[in-house]
Amino acid sequence: MQITVKGPRFWCQEDEDKFFEWIYSLPNYQSVTGRGLDLIIELNEPVSQSTINQLFVLFKRWELDFNALAPLNNINKSHIAWVNELFK
Repeated sequence: MQITVKGPRFWCQEDEDKFFEWIYSLPNYQSVTGRGLDLIIELNEPVSQSTINQLFVLFKRWELDFNALAPLNNINKSHIAWVNELFK
């Protein structure tokens, strides 16, 4: 599965390092590549609930556009209430 997101804005090198460490540690992580200002995150399928939960938190933390996570809409939604509200 591919998630394409407008790249986050980093405030310092440590901020960027933490972002990518988190991406690399996702249970279903396959690869991440850059294309212009976009990041393409490749995930192995089936995508686990842990990966979904972490992506939502990561997107919230770095204020990324949640619409990039639309491909996850058909997968079992997280127990986190605000996540379910995104796709109503």
